[in-house]
Amino acid sequence: MIWKLALLGIIAKVSLLLFWTYWRTRVSIIPVLVEFEHFANDVANTSGALADQFPSVLVVSDTLPYPPVQLPAAARLHLTAPDIDVPLLERVHRGLTPSSHVLVLPDFVRVSDAGRLAALATAQLSAMVALPVGAVQCERVRLDVRRWTLEYSPAAEGGPCDAVSGRHGLLLPTALLWRLAEPFCRPAPECLYVQTARARLPVVLSPSGLLAPAPVELTQRQRQKLRQYREHRWDALLRLLEVRRVVRAGRSQWHGCTRDSARCFPSLVDDTPDYLHRGRWTPPCCLRHLRHTARHVLRALTVCGARHWLEGGSLLGAVRSGDIIPWDSDVDVGMYLDDVPGCAPLRDAVKRPVVDEQGFVWEKAPEGRFFRVQFSAQNRIHVDIFPFYSRNGTMTKDTWFATHRQDCEFPEHYLTPLETLPFVGVNASVPNRARQFLELKFGPGVVENPQYPQPSVLALRAERPGDVDMNDPWRDEL
Repeated sequence: MIWKLALLGIIAKVSLLLFWTYWRTRVSIIPVLVEFEHFANDVANTSGALADQFPSVLVVSDTLPYPPVQLPAAARLHLTAPDIDVPLLERVHRGLTPSSHVLVLPDFVRVSDAGRLAALATAQLSAMVALPVGAVQCERVRLDVRRWTLEYSPAAEGGPCDAVSGRHGLLLPTALLWRLAEPFCRPAPECLYVQTARARLPVVLSPSGLLAPAPVELTQRQRQKLRQYREHRWDALLRLLEVRRVVRAGRSQWHGCTRDSARCFPSLVDDTPDYLHRGRWTPPCCLRHLRHTARHVLRALTVCGARHWLEGGSLLGAVRSGDIIPWDSDVDVGMYLDDVPGCAPLRDAVKRPVVDEQGFVWEKAPEGRFFRVQFSAQNRIHVDIFPFYSRNGTMTKDTWFATHRQDCEFPEHYLTPLETLPFVGVNASVPNRARQFLELKFGPGVVENPQYPQPSVLALRAERPGDVDMNDPWRDEL
């Protein structure tokens, strides 16, 4: 009798295990329509066709579609916009039916064979699978948060694929979708791919034939408006991600500050820019404008015959990489006080700010007896020019910053003669024995050991010095 009970217990456990395995591996797919516009769409027809093939369809929209869309009974509408009368958890899960997979589809698409699609989901149980509607291409995607940059490049044949360009659907496990911070963000699926690439989740490209395009009856005006809306949504996504530069095929597309707008960061506190506290370096648009301003100032000082040289962190950047330190917020230049009268922009700036022919603003700095050259009247990214004079063979000046450890007097022999180093795409004047000069100002090993401006406020931490890449891989404007 005991052995019969034991056998029944074993059978029950095996049955439970088999049922659990079946439940875990059974495939159920919910199509999701998220990428459509209210004024011109095929959501009613698309959801109707999908409802004939799948038990449930999810239509996602930020607000209630207008004009109203007649959805089939199997389709549910999920609104992503906040509703003051609906709790967050209820809003997140409203309209969602448990399933093993979701099928994110573009508008104007039909599923050719739901059975083959289910078989594909079973074979690729935990993978993201792209389903082509037309010509597509695999891409690599890299979101460099520290450098505010999103990069796209063609994927190597047979290599890993982070995203797919071209019209297609995306089949992925529901559990993977809920791992994303913004599962229904737009434009789709580009927004999904940025998140999955960041999480190092590759996408598999399936053979064509599972999806087919539906007839599209749109006017030329509607097509143009759809393109404009998609561009607006792409810009909104970049703002959400705080991306200032998109790189495609090695070329930069800029989405940050301009000459007619303010720079991307506020005034500094404790000589530490706000972006450093957020784990980022100088926004690339600001660096681009700072390089432009630096080249303009160095050229103007050379033309007027002023003896000048790179100072402080700018000289440090020139010695390290020939560029601005990637987290620096300005450029520092020293010059002889005696040469100020011979340089018209500086001579005139003593009385009032001067806007030169290229739109740069030359002015006396409000913090002390030195000059500042801004990128424009609106964009205050700038170069500081410090007038020095010789006193018994020692270079000194009238304004000092107690928080700047490099702000100190130095022997004049470092300036006789001046030498040159590559900096922001030009040959810039620098003190002779530049490394020794920097160690006099900052301390030994400063070139080999990068550090933030005020380590006591915020320190740069790296396991090895080589972990800090000082070179901008997308410095294509130099």
